[in-house]
Amino acid sequence: AEGNVISDAIVTSDDVSVSDRMGYGLTTSWTQDALVINANAARMDAEDETDTTLGANLLWHNAGLGYIYAINDISSANLNNPSADFGKMVGKHTVYASYKIPSVLDLDNFDIYLGAYWSQLNVDSAEVDNIDRYGGRVRFKYFF
Repeated sequence: AEGNVISDAIVTSDDVSVSDRMGYGLTTSWTQDALVINANAARMDAEDETDTTLGANLLWHNAGLGYIYAINDISSANLNNPSADFGKMVGKHTVYASYKIPSVLDLDNFDIYLGAYWSQLNVDSAEVDNIDRYGGRVRFKYFF
């Protein structure tokens, strides 16, 4: 569980604190030889917004594959875009993969991670199709 210590760090022009939020999460893992399976659930409660995620991933040697389902209940957001209707974004699916390149340059504490993802926002509207998003990343991880 986590929460902001300062509940009024970001206040809108209507004097509403959007930094007053609380989060909860739970993760469990199962390991068998080189296979690791993780499952998790998380929830965040904030002003005009509640987000819930359920996810699972598996790691085998240096490769990983995962799935996340998100339920975003956002009453209002993006105050600079009054035409945006975030209340119709009812779900989001994300599939991701990663690969760890260990001991780069023969350094035991330097790894590189390659990753890619695909997400789909499910829109609860007859006027708008679902929205696909995809991307990749390279992460350099050095342990001091």
